[in-house]
Amino acid sequence: MNYEQFLADLSANGFSPQTVKAYGDDLKLFAGYLQRKRTRLHRVSQMTIQGFIEALRETGVSEATIRRRLAAVSSYIEYLRSKGMKIANPTRGRLRRRRAPRRLEDLQGKAVPDKTVDALIAGITVARDRALILLLLSSGLRVAEEHQINIDSIEEVEEPEPDGTLKLAGGTGTVMGKGSKPRRFYFDAATAEAIGAYLSTRADENPALFVSERGTRLSIRAIQYTVGEWCRRLHLPHINVHALRHTFATRLANAQIDSRVLQTLMGHSHFDTTTKYFRLTDQTTSREYHAAMEFVNRS
Repeated sequence: MNYEQFLADLSANGFSPQTVKAYGDDLKLFAGYLQRKRTRLHRVSQMTIQGFIEALRETGVSEATIRRRLAAVSSYIEYLRSKGMKIANPTRGRLRRRRAPRRLEDLQGKAVPDKTVDALIAGITVARDRALILLLLSSGLRVAEEHQINIDSIEEVEEPEPDGTLKLAGGTGTVMGKGSKPRRFYFDAATAEAIGAYLSTRADENPALFVSERGTRLSIRAIQYTVGEWCRRLHLPHINVHALRHTFATRLANAQIDSRVLQTLMGHSHFDTTTKYFRLTDQTTSREYHAAMEFVNRS
């Protein structure tokens, strides 16, 4: 039973290392059970699942733990089905009356409070890490997308001043998004300055935008670790990297950006997906309500 790619995809989609490890541990137990019973994954049946449950109960674990492990097995089987593997999912009946496994969005967290974000940015003293986190915050990129960026795939954007001089306004770049679809992203002037400051410290020839101390492209796991490590150093609540994407969406939504523009910036095929990433503040809701009522009362 080869579930390594499944775990890698969880990491690429923003799951925390702890969550990925829990999935791995649960699947390792299930794989061991199948090996002892000499049963291949595509031959798993309701009887197999019942036997697995009974084996778990014999170890004295709680029913909640059993449900969690069944949820991990179910998620893995559904993953294989989404990849085209013809396999039944005999765990469905077992989970239907219990709490369903949470979706990716539920596990990845929501927007980070502004005070926490401000404290994080203010406390970062390493040029690479500052640029890395600012880019996530100002672009809404997925961690897997930031991982793949090359230096030559981004460029600065300048705007003319009234006196004719040019000022740095930000930057733009392209990445391969979900579904192997290229998409353009944008970042602000503070991020562009941070990237420039970081690149000025580089003397290597690696094409990657972000590299490790060994000079290799910074891995997805390393990006996740970097964010968590700065939270630890600065005594801040742990921030899941994907929560920075929620923060990006929430900030722009409350700045009244056009909803369809936000959908494009997030790289979503459907607007319903975009709405899961942000919540409007009471101030925004109140402002929009009173503006609308003023229009209604005038007409």
